[in-house]
Amino acid sequence: MSFFKKKNNEKGVLETDFASSLVIFAIGSIAAISMYVNMYTYMVRLKVNENAIGYITEICEEIDAENYSQITTNRVNQIISACKIESPYSFTTTGITEHSSGKVKKVGINVKYKIGNQQMNYTVYKVKVKE
Repeated sequence: MSFFKKKNNEKGVLETDFASSLVIFAIGSIAAISMYVNMYTYMVRLKVNENAIGYITEICEEIDAENYSQITTNRVNQIISACKIESPYSFTTTGITEHSSGKVKKVGINVKYKIGNQQMNYTVYKVKVKE
């Protein structure tokens, strides 16, 4: 009889070990999935920001290529339109300020886009110097 009693006790220990290992595996899996989701979200943010910086660079290079006297709000808007910017991004001109010396213009470009549920809104300034 002691043989059956011992076998029942071992069965309980095995079930407890199995249950505890299953709980530990579940916790580890949840932690790994959570880290993967966070890394993926971070990588998406980097890619979206990288695209925005690329568009800003393209717009600034086009402004540099223009003659100083041709830089107006309408011309900057035409440059922005010509860059074929994807739909999640919105670029607008916030205005052009000319320095009192008449040799420097500051062009303001506003950038808006959404990452997940967070709205990003930046204003970038480009300085154009009369050559």
